[in-house]
Amino acid sequence: MTNTTTMMTTGPNAGGNAPQLRLTPLGGVGRFGRNCLLVEDGASGAAIVIDCGVRFAGPELPGFDAGLPDLERLASVGDRLLAYVITHGHEDHIGALPFALRERPAKVVCTSFSRHFVQRRCERHGVKVDLDVVDYGVERAVGPFGVTLAAVSHSIPGAASVVLRTPVGLVVHSGDFRVDDDPVFGPPTDLVTLTRAGDQGVACLLADSTGAALPGKNAGERAVAAGLDACFVDVAGAPLRGALFVTLFASHLQRLALLVEACRRHGRRLVPVGRGLKEAMRMALAEGALQGDDVWIDESAARALPRHLVCVALTGSQGEPQAALARLARALSTTDAAGAGGGGGGVGYPAQRGDRVVWSARVIPGNELSVQPLVDAFADGGVDVVAGRRAPHVSGHGHEEDLRLLLAATRPRAFVALHGNPEHLVAHGALAAGLGIAPRGIVGLRDGHTLVLQRDDDDVRLAHVAGERAQEPAAQGGDVAWFPRGIALARARMGTGGVVVVVVDHEGVVAAHGRGVFPALDDDPLWVRARGALHEAVRARGSVDDETVRAVARLYRRADRAAPELVVVSEPRLTSPSGLE
Repeated sequence: MTNTTTMMTTGPNAGGNAPQLRLTPLGGVGRFGRNCLLVEDGASGAAIVIDCGVRFAGPELPGFDAGLPDLERLASVGDRLLAYVITHGHEDHIGALPFALRERPAKVVCTSFSRHFVQRRCERHGVKVDLDVVDYGVERAVGPFGVTLAAVSHSIPGAASVVLRTPVGLVVHSGDFRVDDDPVFGPPTDLVTLTRAGDQGVACLLADSTGAALPGKNAGERAVAAGLDACFVDVAGAPLRGALFVTLFASHLQRLALLVEACRRHGRRLVPVGRGLKEAMRMALAEGALQGDDVWIDESAARALPRHLVCVALTGSQGEPQAALARLARALSTTDAAGAGGGGGGVGYPAQRGDRVVWSARVIPGNELSVQPLVDAFADGGVDVVAGRRAPHVSGHGHEEDLRLLLAATRPRAFVALHGNPEHLVAHGALAAGLGIAPRGIVGLRDGHTLVLQRDDDDVRLAHVAGERAQEPAAQGGDVAWFPRGIALARARMGTGGVVVVVVDHEGVVAAHGRGVFPALDDDPLWVRARGALHEAVRARGSVDDETVRAVARLYRRADRAAPELVVVSEPRLTSPSGLE
């Protein structure tokens, strides 16, 4: 989908042959997830894409797994797309790459560590990927652009900011970052390179806004160590007598390294559980970033040890039903129902009464309803749960002070807040204003809108194109479908109110087939009234029109009930044995 509104340019010499750059977020601005930025050179049309992620589907996308960036807009770029530049390997930054590469193949520029995540993601979808691995600080020429990846600290190794040399000047994309002066491994955030870019003149900074509403500075990863240590002991300070289970994001390898160190200090062996976690460990070992040969054991070896010597690291902190943590909770309830020594539900190392489960991960907003049943299942099974405010965790995203440091280093002419809901984007814009960026230079973009940067007489000027909202296709079982709002609403109604098939036959009689869905449908006074409205519509107009369907929905809403999805079918007149007119 292309932007069609008129461009409004400020300053003299607007338009003409002046160099221009178009920046269009195709996701990730106004809603968390599916981060994707399209960058186009105004003269040649050459384009790159920075990140290409998914957002995990919630109740508003019933039947789908993930929301994707606007791939139709991406496909319209055609052969002008030269590369995908990846800031790091989280799913909300690379998860849509296989779908995008099918639409528009191009090479993928990333760090050595990120390439492992990109390869794994593309292999799962059977998509070939042309990787261009670059070192931090080395500029790579891509058409009219120069791409330099600057190291940043985040909750995944290999993360980077992008310093982009363009025909209108330098553009900096922060990626996800925090300013951690002493990361567990990997380099700290490279403020030297970012400051050097600021010295040269940054035309525009586009920056992560996830922590914009959090005061102070991010404490850094090592701040979690004390909280992890506390999980190994009971309230009296004595060693915990049961097994310890710690759930974390599979890619959070710095946290896993801290857990390895904690196991050494407390004399426990560490058991990794979950495919994603084991794959991430293999990547870290291949890069020489993780050491734990003296601590790691597998589940079978753990079963031979006393429980007070075992710590299990596992995935599933967001309540994913097929992840290791959910399986552990289901196995606990099975074991509890069967009595001591129950089957364990197929879990290699099951939890028992007296153990402890620790959430060492932030519960992403929207996932609370999936997580709480797991917390309750463990609590019911006699397992101590450390979650919420007690959980040992620190965000991978910078707080207010981290964001100020980035703004002070780059000193941009224009500023765009990325990666967040409107609350976070507005808060980040206020931070930028507080550091002296002119109000006209703080651009409130949303998905599908375009910012045009234009260079006139060695001065960069702004033009804001208020484009159309980016479309959101969705992925289901590896396939992509466009997702009209009407389908989403219909699926939501089916999930809450069920489905009633309304048949209008050749005599105009309405037959509603709802049995099995609504066992007492004909005895429901509200349905009797709704059926009467349908009959009246058929008598008056010979059909059930959209207004009648809306009237039935209003009838249910006034009664504070979920309306069923009405599927209206007209039965044809049969005038011959063949069923044809």
